[in-house]
Amino acid sequence: SNFFGGLVLILEHPFDVGDWIATGTIEGTVEDITFRSTKIRQLNDALTIVPNSAIASGTITNWTRLHMRMAQFKLGLAYATPKETVQQVLERLRAMLAARADVYADKVQVRLSAFSESSVDVFVLFYVRTTDINVFRASLEEINFAIMDIMKDCGASFAFPSRSLYFETPLPKEGSEA
Repeated sequence: SNFFGGLVLILEHPFDVGDWIATGTIEGTVEDITFRSTKIRQLNDALTIVPNSAIASGTITNWTRLHMRMAQFKLGLAYATPKETVQQVLERLRAMLAARADVYADKVQVRLSAFSESSVDVFVLFYVRTTDINVFRASLEEINFAIMDIMKDCGASFAFPSRSLYFETPLPKEGSEA
């Protein structure tokens, strides 16, 4: 079964040596492909040898063959933020992301999405024009700093988990003095 799995991998060619793949519980860089097994170097630097039958019978995600990388997150604004300020933050976020050369402007989504326990939630989704994880993370860092600037410029605050407690004063019992 490993031989036939290797044959399937060689004929279908879902990945090459050097590609970053995820299959089953293993994720890492492919170092070698033989008829019997595939060697994958994991993030923790462990070299894992996976039987080709296990790889060929499961789902394979080849992260190296991405055309772009997606960023998606929730931005929580404090409930005290006025509606006009929320609208200004949304408009500025959309404009900032669309103006960036490393972001696909037509795929930017910035929307008021929910009222959570501790925040007014803004859904943010965009795609960065790279497949390189290091370039992607550098872009995200720049974008996060720009978000911090927008929040400051608009006078908006990030929400943090909070809870309000209300204490009730019990009514005096009948026949007792208050």
